[in-house]
Order: sequence, then C-alpha cells, then structure tokens
Amino acid sequence: MQSQTLGKLMSLERQQEHLLKVSRTFALTIPMLPKNLQDVIANAYLLCRIADTIEDDKSLNNENKIKWLNLFSDFFKSDLSDESTLKELLSMQSFIKDSANPYEFNLFKELDLCINRLLSFKKEEIYIVKKGVSILSSGMAYHLEHSVINTQDDLDTYCYYVAGVVGEFLAFLFINAKTTDDEKVLKDNAISFGLGLQLTNIIKDRYEDKERNVEFLTKEMLSKSSKLCDEICIAKGHLSDAISFIKAIHKKEKGLRAFCLLNVLMAIETLNLLAKNVDNKDKKNLKISRAKVRFLYIITKFICSNNFLIDLYYKKLCHNDYGKRRDVIALNNKLSKWN
Repeated sequence: MQSQTLGKLMSLERQQEHLLKVSRTFALTIPMLPKNLQDVIANAYLLCRIADTIEDDKSLNNENKIKWLNLFSDFFKSDLSDESTLKELLSMQSFIKDSANPYEFNLFKELDLCINRLLSFKKEEIYIVKKGVSILSSGMAYHLEHSVINTQDDLDTYCYYVAGVVGEFLAFLFINAKTTDDEKVLKDNAISFGLGLQLTNIIKDRYEDKERNVEFLTKEMLSKSSKLCDEICIAKGHLSDAISFIKAIHKKEKGLRAFCLLNVLMAIETLNLLAKNVDNKDKKNLKISRAKVRFLYIITKFICSNNFLIDLYYKKLCHNDYGKRRDVIALNNKLSKWN
C-alpha cells in the first residue's frame, strides 16, 4: 500500500454514494465486480467523471477547459503529492458552481478525497489508473482544441480518448488481477469495446448534444440516406468485439464477465431502439426502460459464465447482425496512446 500524501481519503460509502448520484448504470454494474476490483474501478470512473464535468461545463470557455484538463493530465503523470497543483485544480469549483450538475459538482469538490483513495491501492493499480486518467484528460483537451469532427478517423480519435482508453485500462486491471489466460485477446479488443459503448452514447444523445452546440456526427454521416444506419452498424461491430473481450476472461470470474456483459447488452438494446427511432427527438424514446434493464440484469447473471449461451443470446439480441467488424489490430495501432 502507498502512504497517504494529501490527507483524508474518500470512504467506500461516500464513493458509492457519488456513484449512485452520477451514474445509474455504473452504480448498477460495479457491484457485480469481484471485491478486489470494485473499489479501484469505481474510483477510476469517478476520476474520469470529474474530467468529464469540466469538458461538458456550459459556463467555461474552451481556453479554461483546455488549461485545466492539461493540468489534470500532468498531475496524474506525477506522484500526486503536489498540493499547490491540487489546490489549483480544486479552485475551478468556484467557476462551475452555478452551471454544473449538482451531483457532479459535489463530486468535483471532493477531488482530493478521491485522489487519496486512489493512493491507498496497490502500486500496479495506481499506475494503471493514473495513466488512463492522464490520457483521457489530455485527449479531452486535444479534442476541445481541434474540436471539428470531419471524418470517421476524427470520430474514432475522440471516442478513443473518452472511452477506448477506458477499455485499455480495464484490460490492464483485469490482467493485473490475473483474471485471464488470454492477455492478447483482451488487449486486442479493449479499445473496440470502449468505442462501441461511446458511439452508442453519441448516437443516443445526439439531440441533447445539439442543444448545447456540440456535434460528434459529421454532416456527411447525417446526410447519408441511410440516416445513421452506417454508424449504428459500426457501433454493433465494436460491441461484437466486446463479446470477444468478455470471453477472454476466466469463466469462473462471473462478476467480472457480468459487469462487462450487462453494459454491452444494454448498448445493443439501445442501438435496436435507435434504429427504430432515428428521427425521433423525444429523449424518452431513445433510452431503454428500467424494466428492460432489470430483465437484462437477470439474463446477464444467468448466461455470463457460459460462452455458448453468451453467443446464443447475443445473436438473438442483435438479430444475427454483428455489424461492421473492423481490424482491431489496425485500430489499436492507429489510436492507442498507452505505449
């Protein structure tokens, strides 16, 4: 264990309280994880969410966002002991107090406690989370500085920085916890796993994003007669890679498999819903119901340890359409900043 350098750490109960407030999905899925990974993954998620709070804030101009995100990234390249930098990072709360989501603002105020919880983990876990958070926040800054998405490559790069890298550090945490004998398959499909979930969210949230003058889908993508069918097909392809990622995890790791699988199944159901409602701007009709989530939760726990049942149910859910599969090795070589 690494000694505390910045003072009080966030309690496990407080960490869970934040999760419940800022993400219904992760509050539901993180308890599925084995005990030795619940804490570190919850902590990593909250740190990423803090960076996301700054990126999304409506009151901040891009210059201030970029400055803060790059400082956050540099801080996570360090040993996290520089109190003056931490105070500078925390000072941003006065600028977002009236504009941020109240739950996200409350989390932001406890950035120092969140960091100290990270410092209580094992050395290897600290290294992985620090590296992932640093890449994610610097990537957000890069996107704000070069914010126009003109091509599929631009969209891939953005999705990597905010989600593909999360797939990478999950893979490294899983490998570190000795939950797989097939490290190559896990690493190869990690970025695609993250891209599938992020692209699904982008398609689902496109009308909300437009209201805040943000557009992740290019005019070319939106003007095609297929009306997002191509992007839905690409997202499905990534989620099919996510199934390969899940099956590389030991079958005995039911909680770990269930954590990943539930997220993938919810994403596929969301894509099915979006395919039927491509022109519907009603936000209520673009999200799967709580009843559907509960059903998927039960199914996930039943099938997660059996590869045959996973394949069978996934085939049924995606209507035998595995989407547009991409070369995951080429994708990794193009996008990954891990090495």
